[in-house]
Amino acid sequence: MTTPSRTPLELADRLFLLAHNDRTGAPLVGSGALGLGLAGALLGELLLADLIAVPDAVVWVIAGTYPSSHLAHRLLTTMAREPVPLPVRTWLSFLAPSAADEVGKRLHAGGWLHRQQRTGLLGRRVRVEFPNPTAVAYVGVGLRERLRRRVIDTGEDTLLAGLADATGLTGPALWTRDGDSVSYLAGLAMRAPPPLRALIEHTRAAVADAVVTHHG
Repeated sequence: MTTPSRTPLELADRLFLLAHNDRTGAPLVGSGALGLGLAGALLGELLLADLIAVPDAVVWVIAGTYPSSHLAHRLLTTMAREPVPLPVRTWLSFLAPSAADEVGKRLHAGGWLHRQQRTGLLGRRVRVEFPNPTAVAYVGVGLRERLRRRVIDTGEDTLLAGLADATGLTGPALWTRDGDSVSYLAGLAMRAPPPLRALIEHTRAAVADAVVTHHG
């Protein structure tokens, strides 16, 4: 049987794969944290492409070429239609509820996963299956190796590692429990360019607030 070709991964795609068990498809963190992390990653895709700026924690759309990703294109169009620029936290809250579904659909279209929808007493649920678990696992393996060697040197990897940490994936996906790795991971966000640092920290704060609200 021929394995379907897979499209290149965007930032949010990589975080989605990192946040799921490559064999079972089960998420490694709760839906609230996952949604906010993926929302941050979707904003990160636009930030890395210089299509938005986040001065003073407010998202400004920058005129330029629209992204090739249909999902990113749609998000940028939605942002551009707002009469005034909105805060990063507003966009995180807006995107979070549908982020996992939207990114999952993009990965499905790109040949990375299969989605099975089931409707029961608790409503519609989507089960994720990976046709090539090894390729999915490599996303985590590659990032863990770069963290171990202290060679996170691109904006996308910095955002991926920072957002994974902010989402709560440090232990289950990155295995960075030793003191040196934890310190290095924390330092990544501090040393990152201000726009990337701001996005990571706002996502971290949103996840923390969601946890407090859930347990309050």
